[in-house]
Amino acid sequence: MRQRFIIFTALGLLLLATATAFPSEFFSRKTVTVPRQDEIRDDIYIFANYGKVNGKVYGDLTAFCYDINSSGEIFGNVNLFAYRVGILGAVEKSARLFGNYVSIDGNIGNNVVCFGNEIGIGEKSIIARDLTAGGNKITVDGTVKGNVKIDGSSVIISGNIEGNADITTENLIIIPPAQISGYLHYTSPKEASIEPGANILGGLEWNLPKEGDKDEEKDQFTVFSLILRFVLFGMALITGLVMIFLFREHTRESVLQIENNFWVTLAIGCLSFIVFTAGALVLMILIVFIPIAIFLICLGLVLFYVGKIYLS
Repeated sequence: MRQRFIIFTALGLLLLATATAFPSEFFSRKTVTVPRQDEIRDDIYIFANYGKVNGKVYGDLTAFCYDINSSGEIFGNVNLFAYRVGILGAVEKSARLFGNYVSIDGNIGNNVVCFGNEIGIGEKSIIARDLTAGGNKITVDGTVKGNVKIDGSSVIISGNIEGNADITTENLIIIPPAQISGYLHYTSPKEASIEPGANILGGLEWNLPKEGDKDEEKDQFTVFSLILRFVLFGMALITGLVMIFLFREHTRESVLQIENNFWVTLAIGCLSFIVFTAGALVLMILIVFIPIAIFLICLGLVLFYVGKIYLS
């Protein structure tokens, strides 16, 4: 529950984050490369299977890819969504990274927020402020000048943390030459493995997980929830069959668009979600337009339900 709250908070901050308003450049094709000699003085958005940014970007970098790698200089913020995310270059402001495999081996001038299955903060990396990470296996080998907040199944630390560390994990390993200048507070079912030569200067506190957290996870899989999932699955299946029967050509074209331009369609879906949600909220403020706002919300729910069927 705690990890889910962190994820939704991070996504909310990402959507609400404000920065200097640059003109924007959009790149959409199978492979997008920004050569080392190029300088882009705009915000750039990349929708591709493979993306490489080797040059200089003076605005923000946002990418929806299968594989995205940034080894250049980004003078704004970085927002990356991909199966594999890699940062080898420099980022002047904050980095927000979401992927299955996330690796950082460069310099980040502000905060880092990252979520993934495997997260690696490389030995050469320097994070100037705080690190917030959530995932399965998380490794911190670099330097974090601020505080660290980690929620993961397995956490290994061999780097330098100049602030405090707050870690929730099933297995915590700290190996030399690790140094935590602040305090270490960790929540785990077993005691951390701290090898000789690893230094914790500010003190250490170990807490066991609360029993309520385990009970809450078990309560999620009740008989009612299981039946409800089967009913919803059956409804989606019937709706899909009706759509295929009535709109065969349209359904085929929609599926082809998703297969050939997956990240573009995903971006359109995200933007549509923002438009429907924000539009409905704005209309609800004006009491006269509440019926229109309700209609907009219902239309959005229908469209997203249909989109789910197309995707499946």
